[in-house]
Amino acid sequence: MNTHKDNFEQVIAGLTDINNPFPAVYLHRFSDISPEHLTELNKSWYEIPVARKISLLGDLEEIAEADTLVCFDDFGRFVLKQEKHPEVLSAAIRLLWECEDLKLIPYFLENTNHTDENLRAAATAALGLFIFLGELDKIPKKQQEKIEGKLFWIFENDPQVQVRRKALESLGYSSRMEVFRIIQKSFDQEQPEWKASALYAMGRSADPRWKNIILENINEDNPEIKAEAIRAAGQLELRTARPALLELLMEPFDLDIDLRSITIWSLSQIGGKKVRKILERILKETDDDEEALFIENALENLGFKESFPELDMLAVRTDKFAEEGEVDEYLLDDSISDDDNGYEDDEVDEDDEDDEVDEDDKVDEQDEEEEY
Repeated sequence: MNTHKDNFEQVIAGLTDINNPFPAVYLHRFSDISPEHLTELNKSWYEIPVARKISLLGDLEEIAEADTLVCFDDFGRFVLKQEKHPEVLSAAIRLLWECEDLKLIPYFLENTNHTDENLRAAATAALGLFIFLGELDKIPKKQQEKIEGKLFWIFENDPQVQVRRKALESLGYSSRMEVFRIIQKSFDQEQPEWKASALYAMGRSADPRWKNIILENINEDNPEIKAEAIRAAGQLELRTARPALLELLMEPFDLDIDLRSITIWSLSQIGGKKVRKILERILKETDDDEEALFIENALENLGFKESFPELDMLAVRTDKFAEEGEVDEYLLDDSISDDDNGYEDDEVDEDDEDDEVDEDDKVDEQDEEEEY
């Protein structure tokens, strides 16, 4: 007997019905989709309008970003296999942003040569994950070097700025020495979009030499540069950025929703007792269900960090420098020195007791000095 759970025909009917919006209740049916349902979908795939496909993939991407329990990888790979339209393919690649399937690498490399610049950009961005996996020794070194070589070529030669920027951002994960130079070169350009991409790459680099540049741009007027500086501060777990980020949260009307979300998440990556108190207060005060869910996720991330304080996100890169015999020069770089003064005033939270928070930051400061 066909049940709602087993009957996929309703989902297909919703996709092909161009007179009505696709029912949102069916979106989760694409998570861990079965081979049988993919076979059914394949029969009607070319009847579905391009706009509906793009909308569907975008909705699934949003769900995947918010819900770690869903997985749309099988559907994403299905689209890559069946589809020809570059916009649909670009959306499918973005949906696969966390997929570690090494079989995707040749496909992504091939599409970095596509005539459509948006598809080239999506494929170039997708290769960043595999650079990261290479740094963790999860893919063969030769394969990583092939990807890096292609990304360097794109950075220097692609005719479109957005594609070259994606190459820079993907290379941010690479520990190759020349990456430091191209990040600096990109940040030194006058165009704000290049500075933003450079900051994005800095955040991926696990390299604390970028600390000062990141801190200097947290209060940048340009919103894209500001956002990437805040994001990078969280990714590098820069404790010295914590007072500035907390102050931003205390001025909610000066932040749009995206900057506010990035700030909250970066603080959850940096950690500290003050951070937990502030996030719990914001969670209690918000009347936005979506923001409440996001803050709960941030608090969960903060809890993970607190449970495993020994996990140093810079350890892999520091070991790399040590292996190459450059650790002394690296660690003596002036830009790495820490002068986190903690919270000299208590403007960010007038209701809390000062002593416990200040002592917490002193401990953090001492720990960070010992690390470097």
